[in-house]
Amino acid sequence: MMYRALWVSFLFCAVVLYFLAANEEIKRTPDSLFYIEAAEYHTAGEMMRNYDHNGRYGEIYYKSGDYFVQWAPGYPLVLAQFFRAGIGWEAAARVINAVAAGLIVLGLLYGLRRYAGWVQASAVLAFVGYPGIRMVNEYAMTEMLFMAVVTWAVVLDW
Repeated sequence: MMYRALWVSFLFCAVVLYFLAANEEIKRTPDSLFYIEAAEYHTAGEMMRNYDHNGRYGEIYYKSGDYFVQWAPGYPLVLAQFFRAGIGWEAAARVINAVAAGLIVLGLLYGLRRYAGWVQASAVLAFVGYPGIRMVNEYAMTEMLFMAVVTWAVVLDW
């Protein structure tokens, strides 16, 4: 049992480190800009709102000071905790994505615990090696955190 716990801990750390080092920079999209701004407002102790971008990002439907109601507030709330600790959005997004990836792997291992080790290894390799996961890891977006929540919701039979 202790050997398995050490192996799982090592695998979690390896996946987190892999995703931390997987890309050179974290990219922003118009969506991630709104997440970052909502987190900045929350960090300042205000309601989560959006800034006015004067159409810089194409079709922006939000006016300056609009409440952040277009998306769920989970990612901006997590991001805001990093801002309170003095950590910038790029480093925060990289850490959130990497830890979420590690939690997804732990969820896969726990969810597939009754199957043979090769089934677990195949699931982990399919996750880590999937190009879409690598792409999602490059952005300050909600997807990795959301996948971690959904993975654990399914594993725990929510």
